[in-house]
Amino acid sequence: GLWSDPKNWDVIPDGANVLAVNVPAGQGLVTVDASAGAITLQSLNSSSGFVITGGSLQVGDSFTSNGYTQSGGSVTGSGEFKVNGSFNQSAGSLAFGSVDVVQTTGDLNVRSIKSPTVVLTATNGAIRQSDGGIQSASLITSSTAGTYLNAPGNQLQAFNATNKGTGNIEWVNTGTLKLQGALAVGGSIKVVNTGGVSTTVLVSALDGSVSLTANSPLTIGEPGIQAGGNISLIATNLTSAGSITLNGPVESQSGGVVVSAASDLIQNSSILAPLGVSAAAGGTMTFGPLATSGYQPVSYSVGGQPVSPPRSPASGTVAADQIIALMQTAPNLVNDSRANPIDTLLKQDKERDLSKELIVSEGQICRP
Repeated sequence: GLWSDPKNWDVIPDGANVLAVNVPAGQGLVTVDASAGAITLQSLNSSSGFVITGGSLQVGDSFTSNGYTQSGGSVTGSGEFKVNGSFNQSAGSLAFGSVDVVQTTGDLNVRSIKSPTVVLTATNGAIRQSDGGIQSASLITSSTAGTYLNAPGNQLQAFNATNKGTGNIEWVNTGTLKLQGALAVGGSIKVVNTGGVSTTVLVSALDGSVSLTANSPLTIGEPGIQAGGNISLIATNLTSAGSITLNGPVESQSGGVVVSAASDLIQNSSILAPLGVSAAAGGTMTFGPLATSGYQPVSYSVGGQPVSPPRSPASGTVAADQIIALMQTAPNLVNDSRANPIDTLLKQDKERDLSKELIVSEGQICRP
């Protein structure tokens, strides 16, 4: 029943006169509405579930519950906020030292959460957001039917998302964002960030596409990006110079790859796509020694003018690399007892002109 109804208490918690509240299982939902006013506690534990429709609930330490529904009001605390069972936030605000939510059935709906660390898990559904914003230094999500966090108020510093079933991972954000891993088993990945984006772990959409848009620099780390479908990497000049740096492989299994940098493009890795590669830069374009691009059609341009792309992966290593590799793996004639000394070979075949065989023409490969 209502928190503010005196009949539901031996002594109703009023203001800051109660240190802790424990609600046993089987007691029904406890509802905090606007008539409850401002509530201050040290800890709150409910085995039945909580409903917040208004008012203000401040918990100094921990808040744990088997269920949580919020359609208004504010809930704050400096400790841990933990819900395991059901969670639905359609309005109001939630701010704690840490937030850990597990939705065991259906979709997990969030609106406004503020915490240094946020972990959201939907074991049998999707994670959804229609409004508000999540503000956190680190957000980790795990879902089975997709993660859709597209509210304009999202402000993350780091994001790690996994979706194990059918559905996409979609994220809209403002600020410098570090993508610490994204895996979509049965869908696509789409990130739109007003600010710079960098990846530190593999970004993978096994059966879908990957689209990363940074309105500032975009840096792909060494683990790279892989997708079953198309890959789109875009950096604009909205907040700062829209440069793109590719330090890891970008590979599509059945689609194409589009790379568009409003400023500079630095490619230090491979780009592979069966439907072709298109790369454009508004500033300069630089290729590292490991840069390759394929398969046809391949199109590179700077300032709208076509330029030569990196070498094709089909060309393999250059002749000099092949010679060095063969020389390093060839047997040592001095230390190998199976090899005949040069003077013995000369005695065995006096008519053989070894001087010609020791000469390697340009384009040939040294052989042991």
